[in-house]
Amino acid sequence: MKVEIGNHTNAELLQELKKQRIQFNPFALQLFEDQMIQTKQRVQTLSLSITTPSELGASFGSTLAELLAHAALKGLEPCPLAVAPYLLLQGFCSQKMNT
Repeated sequence: MKVEIGNHTNAELLQELKKQRIQFNPFALQLFEDQMIQTKQRVQTLSLSITTPSELGASFGSTLAELLAHAALKGLEPCPLAVAPYLLLQGFCSQKMNT
């Protein structure tokens, strides 16, 4: 799956998400307010691979560090935090829940 990020400021991104009636808890809003989500740096198209821990070769109950190590062995790395709101804009999360 491909996702394009970096073409909105934080304010624009929040506005677009609100237009789509996506609700935020206080922690999500804090990420935007604290500039933890770096959005308008440069436009990038990322190729995402969504995998399960078992697909990575990790055992049940693996820690985050172990999951990251297994992912690295497969040439994968975590995506930037800014990807999450763009996935919401593309409707990815609702598509996943409906399948």
